[in-house]
Amino acid sequence: MPNPANCPLCRSSATFGPITADRFEWECPRCGKYSISGTAESLLRDSPIQSAGAMSGWIRRQNSMGITPHIGSADVGRLRALTKPPFRERLEQYLLAAAAKTSRLDQLIQPSAPDLVGASYSDDPNDLAVILQYLQEQGLMTELLSVGETTRRLTPKGYITADELRAKRAASTQAFVAMAFTDQMEAVYKQAIEPAIERAGFEPRLISKKEHVNKIDDEIIAEIRRSAFLVADFTEHRQNVYFETGFAIGLARQVVWTCRKDQIKDLHFDIRQYNCIDWKDAAELTRRLQLRIEALFGRGPLP
Repeated sequence: MPNPANCPLCRSSATFGPITADRFEWECPRCGKYSISGTAESLLRDSPIQSAGAMSGWIRRQNSMGITPHIGSADVGRLRALTKPPFRERLEQYLLAAAAKTSRLDQLIQPSAPDLVGASYSDDPNDLAVILQYLQEQGLMTELLSVGETTRRLTPKGYITADELRAKRAASTQAFVAMAFTDQMEAVYKQAIEPAIERAGFEPRLISKKEHVNKIDDEIIAEIRRSAFLVADFTEHRQNVYFETGFAIGLARQVVWTCRKDQIKDLHFDIRQYNCIDWKDAAELTRRLQLRIEALFGRGPLP
């Protein structure tokens, strides 16, 4: 039986239930679904996170990919260091979440509903107001007065834009791979990354395998734009991997994060927030990477 209480992350009214003696699963109308250890919860209640937008948005994004993140005591510092994505990504996440809530085209929505505040990485309804203003100015949403309160409805242009965003993210069969170009990692690519992507039904694209006469940076940017998602392996921590991953996030491309287990501790602090596949050998990486891709995107269209 769920127990009512205040969410330890955003302090909204929520429910929780025990999983183990020191692990609890929470359902928060703003943050979504997550589990947390008792120690981590105590740390957060003693010193609450003041700006919850980045944290709620991160959990909502994980939930949208079928993942229920777990927060341990070692993760509390990382939660405090979370940053918000660019404005366009926040805007698109709000629009997609709003469209997903409507079963009818004429359906009204509460524009500052807790789940929409969370999905847009907003700290509160006042922070969200700028996104709502832009949506209305662009003709994607219209403001209505219903039963004494302000509600909104997506316009035809809003629904078309949401459909185009979903189609754009799902249309490509290509997966761009960002990794260190060393002999050891080339072997990992051939033994694990390439077969995992192919078995999931997608076509891997490693820029070093492509013949071209253009500037390498131009080719990388073009291939990321053509890709449905990006697989980023941070083993050996090359700057090109961080750059290519940041560019993919700016384009609202989903990133699948991987790193060899012994080097996880060396990840940049802003990367540690993500659900990273920590692999020990090629066989483990192949299996887990294929399962993660299929969990996020379903089976790809290629045989």
